[in-house]
Amino acid sequence: MQYNNSVSSFVRRAGAVAAFGAMLAVAPTAFADTTQDGYRLTVSGYVPVVCRANLDTMVAPSGGNQVDLGTLHEFCNSANGYKVTVDHSPELAGATLMIDGNAVRLSDAGSTVISGASQPGIAAHKVSLVTENGQANGTLSIRVTAL
Repeated sequence: MQYNNSVSSFVRRAGAVAAFGAMLAVAPTAFADTTQDGYRLTVSGYVPVVCRANLDTMVAPSGGNQVDLGTLHEFCNSANGYKVTVDHSPELAGATLMIDGNAVRLSDAGSTVISGASQPGIAAHKVSLVTENGQANGTLSIRVTAL
């Protein structure tokens, strides 16, 4: 008796699997759009915004009142772009950062935008600090802000 119940249960399961398989085999043709010759596949995902900047510091006097600070590497994948800001101590207010040969005067407020882009980007810039007396006393901190 128990043997028949097991066989009966097996036959019912096999029948259900076969019916499901038949339904899957018929489903693409039953639901296919006959006005198009292909299928559409949509893939979507999420990419986090990552922005960073670092200064490979090799501080070395380059003569006179200029001090080489190294290379600024910046990266940001924000679709709207980014800006790079240097925050500096009050002792450096009025000094000048030379970024790839372009002079940027450090503001009295303690923060100065030194670089940026209106789209994602990767860049490297040579940076040096020019002070009146050639002494680089103070601190610099670099940050990137996504727009």
